[in-house]
Amino acid sequence: MGFRPLPWLLLAAGLSIGACGSLTRPMIDTVATPQATREFSSLKRFRFVADNAEQSLAFMQAWDADRKRAGRQRITALAISGGGANGAFGAGVLVGWSRSGTRPEFDLVTGVSTGALIAPLAFAGKYFDQRLISGYRSAGATQLTERGIGMLARPSLYSGEPLAQLIEHYTSPALLHTIADQHKLGRRLLVATTNLDTQETIIWDMGAIAASAQEPGNEQQALALFRTILTASASVPGIFPPVAIADGEASEIHADGGINAPFLLLPEALVQWQINQPSLMPGRIYIIINAPMNPHNSQLNGGAVAIMGRSFDSLSRANLRMHMAMATAFAYRHHVLISYAALPSDMLDADPLNFEATRMARLFDLGTERYTDLSRERLSTVPMAVGEP
Repeated sequence: MGFRPLPWLLLAAGLSIGACGSLTRPMIDTVATPQATREFSSLKRFRFVADNAEQSLAFMQAWDADRKRAGRQRITALAISGGGANGAFGAGVLVGWSRSGTRPEFDLVTGVSTGALIAPLAFAGKYFDQRLISGYRSAGATQLTERGIGMLARPSLYSGEPLAQLIEHYTSPALLHTIADQHKLGRRLLVATTNLDTQETIIWDMGAIAASAQEPGNEQQALALFRTILTASASVPGIFPPVAIADGEASEIHADGGINAPFLLLPEALVQWQINQPSLMPGRIYIIINAPMNPHNSQLNGGAVAIMGRSFDSLSRANLRMHMAMATAFAYRHHVLISYAALPSDMLDADPLNFEATRMARLFDLGTERYTDLSRERLSTVPMAVGEP
């Protein structure tokens, strides 16, 4: 199904109504969320709040200790943005990169929204590329926007069950085992969600969740939590339902990590942090942006719906550029090269809700064909953001 202006119009209306604070807590589609046979008593060991400096530094210190034990120095990082159906482009970039023989082993992989679905496979390595091909270059994703249109009183326009089923299909116990093994070697896989109750970005240590599956009696609940986090991060607000996550006796409502940040490089509490530890020193930063980023000049025609759609697009591009500027400033302070790949800014069909199979196949092929030759140590033929000494 292709994108129509209606969902964005309804979403905007829902946002304005929600701002009044008069609606009851939204109904949650529990059928769409993987359920564990039992739940963890606390999720503190698996996550931290992005704007909490104490929690963010505690994560970095623990990671530093693990990397020192593993004898690792300098971090090669990959951040993958949101973008809905446009994630086919990012999947194609990774597969083309593998085929070129120049794709590195990443010390850090982060994902937001559709990037959260790609990140575990990117982290696990090129041997999982076939799942990227199957997931983004087949008709499987077409089912995501085929089930109904909800009303404003409901949590979303579409059911979240197809999304959860797709994630369940591609996140196997074998994938968690691979991720857990690499986590123990000092590598990290992070995924962001947005806690709609607190409006905070929550960063999840997916490797720690995967490693917990190897604890006696924890395999099923760890797998269910892993899948639930991916489902929540990819649940575009108003389009797919938010996900309820239980932390002990408390229940939280989580949704798309891209609500607060289009991609994740560092916790926002640490954007000004000057890294001095050799084991945490960045060595190379790559960012895959599954959306157009630079402004595109085209005449606006139409009424209120067209104006709203154009405004949302402009907001998204500006937000991407702002986060790229912050990432570039971080790289500049640490004398590190940073490269990005993004959809062409003049691309006419950049609709993130168009999961039509042939369109996604074209995006995937664009990624593999345009970004296969990485011998020049860059991901993009468009201007790179580069921080030099």
